[in-house]
Amino acid sequence: MKAFWKGMAITLAISLVLGGFYIALMIGIAKIGYRGEHPELFTVAVNNVFASCGTSSNGEARFDPGIEVLETDDYGRVLFFYLETLNEYSPSLLILQKSDEETASYYRDMCCISIYGDTYELSKDSFSEAEIEALKAANDWNQPINDSKCVSTPIVKHKPEGSLELKDADFEAAIQTYARQDGYLGDDHIYRFSYFSAADGKGRELYYVYGIGRDVKGEGVSPDAESVTYEFAMLFQADGTCTLEGVAEITDPTCLRTILEELKQTNGWGT
Repeated sequence: MKAFWKGMAITLAISLVLGGFYIALMIGIAKIGYRGEHPELFTVAVNNVFASCGTSSNGEARFDPGIEVLETDDYGRVLFFYLETLNEYSPSLLILQKSDEETASYYRDMCCISIYGDTYELSKDSFSEAEIEALKAANDWNQPINDSKCVSTPIVKHKPEGSLELKDADFEAAIQTYARQDGYLGDDHIYRFSYFSAADGKGRELYYVYGIGRDVKGEGVSPDAESVTYEFAMLFQADGTCTLEGVAEITDPTCLRTILEELKQTNGWGT
């Protein structure tokens, strides 16, 4: 019997050590960030792909997003495919204009096209030849590099954060403004989380925002209360404000490109 309990103790000790090692490994990976061969391409992606978080995941494990170089032109531009598993907004084609050891350069708002759907099935082949050619044309493919059109960003290993220092209350206020005009009656908190997506160089910032309202009819939160789930593209001005015009609900994710284009145009993006 003593041998049995001694064996159990040893097994438990080993399990605890291995479990602690696994947790430490995951924390270490999170701190290290991107570890792949193309940090310059990763930098372009996380600065331009809507709702990107900079990692892929499988349960609690975190690992690098998928990056596949597809083509280079005569001037060193790179066309590549980017994918974060479990992020249905991430399948994207992007173009890097140029890079050095410290910076990656690209055309802001012109270097990326994305599609929505089952990320385990979507691939580079999900984009049409017409879409690829249009992306190349917008990025001066096989033409001399035009530095005046480039945005140069420091190469990073983690997804950048916005500089507006927004708080949960800022997102909650914007969601509540939208929800009230949409007929929402409850007074519970709706905001859950957000991802910084992009900045326009003029102080404006674009976010992916997710929320759950648990009291649509204003009858109190309970297991029987009617609830609603919200997904938004939310654009904040340089002063940290977001008006009703800065909130676009993503009701049809396949129309994301159009939603973002209209939201940016309405809110003076880049001007």
